[in-house]
Amino acid sequence: MLEANAGDVCQLREPTILVENGVSGQHQGAALLLAAFIATACSTGPEYQPRIAGSAVGYTDLQLSPNRYRVTFSGSYGSTRDDVEMYLLRRAAEVTLQNGYTHFVVQRRETQRMTDYFGSYPYGPFYYPYYGDTWASSSYSSYAEILLLKNDDVANASEAVDAHSVLSSLAFQETGGVRTAAAPN
Repeated sequence: MLEANAGDVCQLREPTILVENGVSGQHQGAALLLAAFIATACSTGPEYQPRIAGSAVGYTDLQLSPNRYRVTFSGSYGSTRDDVEMYLLRRAAEVTLQNGYTHFVVQRRETQRMTDYFGSYPYGPFYYPYYGDTWASSSYSSYAEILLLKNDDVANASEAVDAHSVLSSLAFQETGGVRTAAAPN
């Protein structure tokens, strides 16, 4: 993380990236480009992984009852809404199979977009967006509460999704050149 004094280039939401004050003209553009590159570089890397402490990217699972889970996936700035929702679907299928079930039903689902604003401003965030170079970057986070089912229970659930079929479909889309959630390992 680069640090500097107030009145510089920064992100209005954590984490904050600052570039030293007093950069003029042509060098200010280069400094802004460097800050954007660092912000992008820090947000890249493997997205489909467990979310670790201090990270905003990855998946989490919370067991609500023996056969109910809340699965969450948060993407990076480079992720589309579709990417995040496909990763969520992949994780729901994996949780289903890891717990000895074959199908799942999505009982509740939501996807949110978070937008962070970056820019230069000499007078503090209260003057944003009225001064300086600014840009916005969005990321998505999605969650679903899923009910896990065994083969015997599927007949009573018209909305049941076959976990094996989901993983096979995602693997097929990945090998077919469609940009979507990475194929299961």
